[in-house]
Amino acid sequence: MAPAAGEILVPEVSAGVGKAQHLGDGLGHHSFFEGDKHNVQEFVLPEALRFDSAFDNFVDDAEFPVIDLSTLASGDEKQRQETIARLAHAAETWGFFKVVNHGVPLELIQRILEQVRGFFAKPIEEKLEMKSDMPRSYFGYTPGTMITDVDGQHPSWTERLYFKRKEDLFRKLAQGAWPEDDGRISEAILKYMDHMDALTEQLFELLTEGLGVKSEKLTAFHDNTCGGFNVAHYPACPRPELARGLRAHTDPHTMAVLYQEYPGLQLLKDGKWLTVRPEAGTLFVNVGDILQIWSNGRYQSVQHRVALNPTASRYSLIFFKNPRLESVISAPSELIDEAHPRKYKAVSWAEYVGMISKGTTKPGLLIDKIAIA
Repeated sequence: MAPAAGEILVPEVSAGVGKAQHLGDGLGHHSFFEGDKHNVQEFVLPEALRFDSAFDNFVDDAEFPVIDLSTLASGDEKQRQETIARLAHAAETWGFFKVVNHGVPLELIQRILEQVRGFFAKPIEEKLEMKSDMPRSYFGYTPGTMITDVDGQHPSWTERLYFKRKEDLFRKLAQGAWPEDDGRISEAILKYMDHMDALTEQLFELLTEGLGVKSEKLTAFHDNTCGGFNVAHYPACPRPELARGLRAHTDPHTMAVLYQEYPGLQLLKDGKWLTVRPEAGTLFVNVGDILQIWSNGRYQSVQHRVALNPTASRYSLIFFKNPRLESVISAPSELIDEAHPRKYKAVSWAEYVGMISKGTTKPGLLIDKIAIA
């Protein structure tokens, strides 16, 4: 019996030496691929670019920072200051942290994930109707063949659907992605993004307080139209050591909030790539380049990537928070003194996004372009 659309046939994975390096063997029809199964060979990476850490090389849970936001509800000032200290330390030393008791309903997340799976299971022809006509655009549907290195080489074993925060653009794309829906999925995602706006604003306030700076000096650059929502699909890969879900990079935004059901996200810590273990209802937050610039390098935007799973498809929800286009970002004067000179030139979000669109820099090094020597 032929596999259904969206299904992938995964053979047993062997680490045997000398096994043919062919990703197409054992794959049935899958809506992720454009054309027949043999074109999956273009996803095979040169040996120098292959990941040296498997998707299940987990970080020590006892070491990874966890921020429990329920401690703020009591009104206890000592607990608040302890939470702020933990959060600031996590942003300074890891650049990533888990957030629990954040107030986002798990039922809402699961409802969105169900619709996301349905979209990515559609035939590639239908999904490509959602593709943006603009080169290097993040808006709309993007197949893995277009998610490459800066030079256009080495596609990624993934596909994504990116929504802008502006409601008119969002509703238009959502209607195209789920034409059979009566608007319920649109309302669910909009509600989720409202939760994300509230969460990121709360984290901004705590992080600025951790630096001894008034929160409005950061929150003033943002509003509830600033951001984007990315849903991504990483199909199970029979030879995950040969391909990648997403190359190493830093996020240019102020902050990103991730939900994942299956492992795959890896972050760079002390020169080692470590996998973050998913937990039901737990959100993962990372510092973006803009927050590193604004904090004068105190908070770290660290490199991360996505490794592939040999047996399970991975779906993720990512909310990106960024400043308004015209906002000029520079570290506040409270963070600058003789011992801590300014590390980065002032830059607007429009200028920073423009550097990305032009593909003028190598992965993970965009922020270095505005560093003060």
